[in-house]
Amino acid sequence: MSEGNINITPVTVDHCVFTSVRSPMGEGYRIIAKTPGIQPEEAAELPQRAPSHGGLCDKGDSATGMLAFQLASGRYAIGFSRHAGREHTARGGLRAHTHFVIMDETDYSAFDFDPWAVAAAIKIADGDKPLLKARPQFPKLELTPKSDVDDTQAEHDDPRALMNIVQMFIGTDTVVVDRMQYSSDLIKLAWRLVPAFARKARSVSDGICFAPARSIQHPFIFGDTASARNLIADRPETWCVLAEATEPDGYQPSPWIAYIEGAIADGNIETAIALCDEMVPDHTLKELDKVAEFFHLPDHVQTADRSELARIELSLHAFTPKTPTERRLINDGRMAVQLRAEALNQAEAETAATSAADGSDEASSETASERCEANLANGDEPTTAQHGVY
Repeated sequence: MSEGNINITPVTVDHCVFTSVRSPMGEGYRIIAKTPGIQPEEAAELPQRAPSHGGLCDKGDSATGMLAFQLASGRYAIGFSRHAGREHTARGGLRAHTHFVIMDETDYSAFDFDPWAVAAAIKIADGDKPLLKARPQFPKLELTPKSDVDDTQAEHDDPRALMNIVQMFIGTDTVVVDRMQYSSDLIKLAWRLVPAFARKARSVSDGICFAPARSIQHPFIFGDTASARNLIADRPETWCVLAEATEPDGYQPSPWIAYIEGAIADGNIETAIALCDEMVPDHTLKELDKVAEFFHLPDHVQTADRSELARIELSLHAFTPKTPTERRLINDGRMAVQLRAEALNQAEAETAATSAADGSDEASSETASERCEANLANGDEPTTAQHGVY
C-alpha cells in the first residue's frame, strides 16, 4: 500500500531497554540502558507498564509484542517486545525484552501516530541481536518512518470484525480484546482507519498479556486468556471476544462509521486512511459525522428544494474545516448549493414566463369574445374573425 502521510525523513529519539540481565547493579527486570534525555519520572513509569517474565501472549522463542501509551510527562512511549533467549536466573524460561522509544508529538506524528510502524522501525534498528548488556552510555536512536500496514488484509479477514475494532478505537471505554484467530494486520488496519487525533490519545498493546497495572485502554491478547478474563471480573474493563462480537438489534451506524464501512466495501481504504491521517486536530463525534455527510452533499443538493437548500447552506457556514480535505468538501458543497440555486432560479423564471404567456393568450380570447357579444347585442352579424373565436 502507499505510505500515506508517513514521511521518510529519519527522526532521532530518546530510548531505553527494559529486560533482565546480570550486572554489577544486580539482576532482575530493570532498565539496563537509557539516553540522558529520559526524565527520572519517565524512567520510573516505564518498568511499571512493560512486560516482564511470561508477559508475552505467545510463549514461543520468536514471540513479539507491541505497546504504546502516553507518559505522565506528556511524551509517548512505544515499545517493541520480544523473547531474547533464556532467563539467566533460576526461574528459567524465556527472557522478555522491551526496547522503548520516547517521542514527543512531532516525532510520533512523523509515523502518523501508528505504534506498529514505530515498533517495526525499532525491530529493524535492533536486528536479530537485541541489547543484553548494561550500558552506562547510550546514544539516541535514529528511526526511519515507514508504513507497517497491508490494506489488502481487509479483503481476507472479516470486515465486520474490522469495523468492530474501529468503533472500539473511536470509543473511550477500556476494552480487553481476545483477538483469537484474527491477525495483527487487521488491528493495524483498523488503527489507521481511526482519525489521527484519536490515535494519539489512545493506549494500545498487541501480543502483551493483560495486566491492570499497565493501564492500557485497548489490550489485544490471544492464547490462554482465562486469567485475563478472571482479572477483569470485578473491574471496569469490558471483555470482548472479537470472533463473537455482534451488532445489537436495530443497529444503525453513525454517518462517520457508515463512511468507513463504505470505503472498505468500495475498495477506497487508502482514501479513508489519508483522510484519517489528516485529522490531527481534535474533532467531536458530531464533527466527524458532518464530514462524512459532506461527502454525499453534491448528490443530495441536486434534488433539494429552497428550504432544504437554505438548511444546507447554513450547515456549511456553521462548520469550521480543520483539514485540507474538509476545506475542499466545504468548497464543493458551496459550489453545489450555488449551482442548485441557479437551476431553481432558472426553473422558476421559465415557469413565470410560461404563466405570463398563458395569461396573455387568455386575455386576448376574452377581449375577442367580449366584442362578439357586443355585436350580437347590437343586432350585428359576427365577423369571420369573430366566428373563428367561437
